[in-house]
Amino acid sequence: MAKNHTESRNNNFGTLHLLAAIFVLYGHQCALLNQASPQILGSQIQAVGVKIIFLISGYLIVKSLLSEE
Repeated sequence: MAKNHTESRNNNFGTLHLLAAIFVLYGHQCALLNQASPQILGSQIQAVGVKIIFLISGYLIVKSLLSEE
């Protein structure tokens, strides 16, 4: 039985992507207002957001490539 569109996308990647985008926006807001950017695990918050976005994108691309085989 084939999955419909909503069943195949039942995950939290959208939520993680949104959270990462908020990190990036907040970090840039701090820079624009000449405030110190918060740190998470020793990195600026916007850098963590960008890393999360690239990590999710890379995972989804690899998963897509592997499912085509």
